[in-house]
Amino acid sequence: MRQDVGPVLADFRRQTSFLNISFLFRKFKTQITTMTATAIKKQVDNYLPLLSAKQQTLVLELIKSFLNVDKDVKRITRKQYNKELNDAVTRMEKGNSVSHKDALKELSKW
Repeated sequence: MRQDVGPVLADFRRQTSFLNISFLFRKFKTQITTMTATAIKKQVDNYLPLLSAKQQTLVLELIKSFLNVDKDVKRITRKQYNKELNDAVTRMEKGNSVSHKDALKELSKW
């Protein structure tokens, strides 16, 4: 007597697919965290010539943008951060806030 194996097979495929993705992610993550600066430079040197001049320019601009991330941002002190949090809590306690439901309504109009 043959049982319906459709749901069982589908579940097995779903699990094995997840396991494969999970395994590949762990392998990829390990490779990223264990690469030395020299290994990274070597890979960049190998791949960069394969790009068009325009793509190379974009890669260079992307790298430069990483260097400029924090230059325009002025960090606040812990005291200022806590003051802003306390002010926000006070506003909420006074009812000066927007509910999640109202925010979603407003966003749906955009």
